Amino acid sequence: MKPGTNRFGHEFTGNQVLDHVAKAVYRALVARSEGDEAGVALPDNKHHRARIEAIRGALRAARVRVYFASDDGAADELFEREAESWPGSPS
Repeated sequence: MKPGTNRFGHEFTGNQVLDHVAKAVYRALVARSEGDEAGVALPDNKHHRARIEAIRGALRAARVRVYFASDDGAADELFEREAESWPGSPS
């Protein structure tokens, strides 16, 4: 949330989380359809992780990388080990 907005400092609502995930995944799938590598980066919290977990198999099959960004700037990649063997992945 941006400073100065009504919800600054509050958790995202369920609808906001769904909107974030849906838009990010849609854009990643468009990129994959065009033959590009693709990934999504989302806040690292239980709500975003739950939405991604529900479609984990589809994201893996589509070879869409998923990153969860924590407040300290660290990122956790969901398919890190297996993504290294995906065709076109950097070595």
